Amino acid sequence: MRHTLTLLLALVVCFGFGGTVFGADLGTRDEANSLLKRAVAVLKADTNRGLEMFTSGEGGFIKKDLYVWCGGPDGMLTAHPHFMGVALKRWKDNSGKAVGAEIYAAARKEEFSEIAYKAPRPAGASKAVTADDAQQVDKVSIFTKVGDNICGVGYYK
Repeated sequence: MRHTLTLLLALVVCFGFGGTVFGADLGTRDEANSLLKRAVAVLKADTNRGLEMFTSGEGGFIKKDLYVWCGGPDGMLTAHPHFMGVALKRWKDNSGKAVGAEIYAAARKEEFSEIAYKAPRPAGASKAVTADDAQQVDKVSIFTKVGDNICGVGYYK
């Protein structure tokens, strides 16, 4: 049970927020789309270097509350600024929606898809937000398949 709760919290944070979020620092759909397009180009040039850049944020791959995440063919995160090796494919949001499984089922090469779900958004920098006390809001991840990875960027609606 503890492992499941830890995994759930990690994945909620994974797709819920990438760090401290302030109202003025929320990324837009267009910015998320643009960031994902840049990520695809980098992955096509050098997959390993791209995954490193997405995780570190190097090259502007963390912007406002936007960041690139990727999952490998085994369903585990291969790039994320806070979590590595987390089971993306098994992730469900707090409503029970199988977001990870849906992403893996829908991802296609050379095609961007979207999935909507509920995710916590932190109220501000003064308080650490957990899955239990965060306001659940609408979030969308834009994603695609690049080589063996499924990568995406999420934004709040």
